[in-house]
Amino acid sequence: MSRHPGGASFLQLGAGRDCTALFESYHALAPGGVPNAILAKYRVDRPAVVAKLTQYKWAANDPFYTDLKHSVRAYLQANKISYKASATRWFWFFLAMVVQLIPLYWYIQGYWSSLIILPLFLWVFSVNYFHDASHFALSHRPWVNALVMYLFPYFESPTTWLHQHVVGHHAYTNSDDLDPDVMDRFKSRKKVWRYSPFFWPLFTFMGCFVFDAIFFFVTLKYKKKVPMAHWVRTTMRYTAHVLGRIVLFYCMFCLPYKWWPFWKAVAFSVIPVGLYGTCFGLFTQLSHMTPETYGNRKANETSWAAHQVLTTQNIATGSFLSFVLSGALNLQIEHHLFPTMCSEHFPRIVPIVKDCCRRHNIPYQESPNYWVGFCRHRELLQICTEGGFWGDEGAL
Repeated sequence: MSRHPGGASFLQLGAGRDCTALFESYHALAPGGVPNAILAKYRVDRPAVVAKLTQYKWAANDPFYTDLKHSVRAYLQANKISYKASATRWFWFFLAMVVQLIPLYWYIQGYWSSLIILPLFLWVFSVNYFHDASHFALSHRPWVNALVMYLFPYFESPTTWLHQHVVGHHAYTNSDDLDPDVMDRFKSRKKVWRYSPFFWPLFTFMGCFVFDAIFFFVTLKYKKKVPMAHWVRTTMRYTAHVLGRIVLFYCMFCLPYKWWPFWKAVAFSVIPVGLYGTCFGLFTQLSHMTPETYGNRKANETSWAAHQVLTTQNIATGSFLSFVLSGALNLQIEHHLFPTMCSEHFPRIVPIVKDCCRRHNIPYQESPNYWVGFCRHRELLQICTEGGFWGDEGAL
């Protein structure tokens, strides 16, 4: 496993679960035929076991995804573009890593402006680099991606994020039973969905501490949907995870009370976390939670790639500001189809993806801006409030 280009940990992350979607999507840009040829050497014929692990009947030869991968690979080769981070991307990374010390210094000095500037800066930095690193999209060297994740774990613990986001959400987007980002914990209180955006400020706290530090490591499943990989279940990793959460909690919610009077400490411990969580909610929820994208969750269960397009929408596709502030999450379709591609390259392949979708009659969904995207999200919340999409099971 040590010879695996993505590192041994990623192979171990897929152990004991159906990782067909992970294998296909994370090798989408690899030289044609090479990953499958290597995989064939380790083939084990156990139909009964495979049947238990497989949730979808993904087609072995998907015409849409085959065409799309060929088109994108041809474009990259013709233009001599590496799909990992360029030298320019790394320049901005190191510059941003240094510059973020400025709002952090203002925060320590107690400047009120830092309550807005610091969380916004940390959001932009983490969504552009932690997110790419978690998909092994920054570098071909596994240790580089791991280093970036563990140095800047502003989203969640890297261990938890890999289970929730990479294994759960990306493999089974909008699946009621398998995608942990589908918030079925509210299904017994339908009216709560109408006010869902008011919970966005809690996303960081809930992700970093409640689901991250408690439920996942107690139940051994992320939101009862994604089983914990066996390589995580060691004393060393448990200890590192818990210590990391304690340090983060102490810095966010204890230090302010040592530095400032009570009411100022409350502001400095609550506002930055709430604003960061709001950014997280705004730039993540609108891409998948609309009447069309959620309504399409069962529209195509044979083509994994078509499923990604149907359950995802882009927002403000041509906006550079949206691209930077969202860390390219405004181009979610391209990201879901090619998760190992560094996000800086997504704008280049948008026309290719659109053209391929047109050839295969697959709707390419977009909202012109975030206000329209938010309104579409609110429509879904209204539908859920009125009982739509729930069915007899209360699926959402």
